[in-house]
Amino acid sequence: MPWDPGIGTERSARNFTGLFRRWGTRGNVRSILNFVIPVTAIDRYRGDNEGSLWGLYAEGGGSTQNKHPAIVMGSPDRNVDLEVLGFQCWYRWRATAPAAGTILNHALTLMSPIVPYTPITLLDPAGTWIPGLITNDAFTRSNSYAIGGVNTALPSYAGWNGYQLSNAARVQDNVVDSWHSFADQAGSFAMPRPIRIPNGGSLCWLAPNPNLAHRLQLAVSVLYRERIDYG
Repeated sequence: MPWDPGIGTERSARNFTGLFRRWGTRGNVRSILNFVIPVTAIDRYRGDNEGSLWGLYAEGGGSTQNKHPAIVMGSPDRNVDLEVLGFQCWYRWRATAPAAGTILNHALTLMSPIVPYTPITLLDPAGTWIPGLITNDAFTRSNSYAIGGVNTALPSYAGWNGYQLSNAARVQDNVVDSWHSFADQAGSFAMPRPIRIPNGGSLCWLAPNPNLAHRLQLAVSVLYRERIDYG
């Protein structure tokens, strides 16, 4: 009696044996299947075009008052999905800082922008941010980039807050131009599974300015990879 783990290997063995006979081969696949252990491939390196890691740093805001800084990341290539593996965020006050002793609750939010809201209505600074960490062939770039800027208004639709990272802190003094981390349990944010940005989509880090009389600047550093499907 041939050994069969209950997954239909006996029937498959007969099919393969018939195939071998049709092609004039005397092989017996049943003896091979007796030693096969079914496995599942969880993940694999997909080559330079899909498995390489990229690192990108971007800043937004800080040059004008009464603005909420934001950073948006995505790809203009509709054949590319992005997978964010981890990120770190910082903020700092520019020009002036809140009075010493002020308690502020910075609620940085990680969100997916929904039309008609545009997170960035004014580029600040002008231009785009491209990856500086490149782990595939030299002098090649990823298919994604980030832009930084500001908006005078926050989204009005429900649920826009997304995934919030809170950093309640007391302002110690009026020192400006000093970066502070948006703290969480770990201080940096590495996901157990990647955050997927589907092709044509984007991911936004938005920091509501709790004191519009001052200038707030936002920065983010992202570790990610791409999945390209030109099929």
